[in-house]
Amino acid sequence: MEIKELFNDYLIVRQIVENQTASGIILNTAESSDKYVVGEVIKGSNELTGRRVLFNQYAFDQVECLGKDIFIGKKEGIVGVLA
Repeated sequence: MEIKELFNDYLIVRQIVENQTASGIILNTAESSDKYVVGEVIKGSNELTGRRVLFNQYAFDQVECLGKDIFIGKKEGIVGVLA
């Protein structure tokens, strides 16, 4: 399944796991349980596509597409753009 078009100001965001060891083990830290998540916008607004963002995970719906977890939500759920 591929999403070809998004309506209004919806975005598709892929979560970036930063607390991962070289062997792929995800470390559980206090920060990982917060409601904010770091991700990369993979489809949506042209100004945000390809950018790393901090977003509220409760403002986005988490779905599985082609074996990967992605988040779909409105632009208002983005807290900020990361450098």
